[in-house]
Parts: sequence; C-alpha cells; structure tokens
Amino acid sequence: MLKAAPNLDDLAIDFDCLKILIDDEPTCDLLQQRIIRLEVRYWPDNESELLQRFTSVFRCLRYLCLMLKNANISNESVSTILTQSNIKQLTMLIIGGQVSDEINKNLRRWVIDHTHLTAEDSFTADDINHFFILWK
Repeated sequence: MLKAAPNLDDLAIDFDCLKILIDDEPTCDLLQQRIIRLEVRYWPDNESELLQRFTSVFRCLRYLCLMLKNANISNESVSTILTQSNIKQLTMLIIGGQVSDEINKNLRRWVIDHTHLTAEDSFTADDINHFFILWK
C-alpha cells in the first residue's frame, strides 16, 4: 500500500499492526520518509520503550494521536508519553483517555513541570471530551 500511494503522509493504525510494520525494514524506511500524521489506536499503557522507537522511526512526525486501551490515564503514563514522544518536533499531541483531576487542574503548569517546555514557550494544553491535547 505504501508503494502504491507515494503521497501517503497520514496513517491511522492499530498498535499491534504498527508494531509488526516497524520490524520490517523496507516498510519502516517508507514510514520514516513519509508519515507526518500518525494515529495509533489501542495503545497499551506499558509500552513506553516502543514509544521511543516509534518516535525515532517517525522523524518527520508533526501530529501524534495515541488512543489508549485504558480510558483512565495515569499521571505516570501522561508524563512518560510527554517525555518520550519528542514533543519538540510535534505541533500537536493527543492522548485519548481521561486525565486525572490533579493534572486537569492546571494542564499548562503540569506540562511545564514534566517536559522541556517552559512558561515562555508558545503552547496550550487542554482536556477536551477526555482527550489530552497539546498544541504548539
């Protein structure tokens, strides 16, 4: 499919399928060159090591949406995703799931405390309909 669609730059895929594609070197090379928008469905909370690998593969990524298996996102999961998703290169990060009240009280402050972003950086964070959204 990637060879047949040379203009493909947007990919929505289940976690298990993406995990298989990443292990195929020719496919991985194509993904690396083309994909700038990635939505991964059924992302398990305990796959932080794979997130680092995915972000190293998708070096051109500008938009990342992780739809978590678990509807309630732990503070640790959000923190891990933020630190390992290379948010420097992203213009938008979406995490599908409900964040805790502790995080939701002041999302912008929480993001500053848990990432390289500072108060001077231009970004906003919000929880909209159980989606944690970070725009830059």
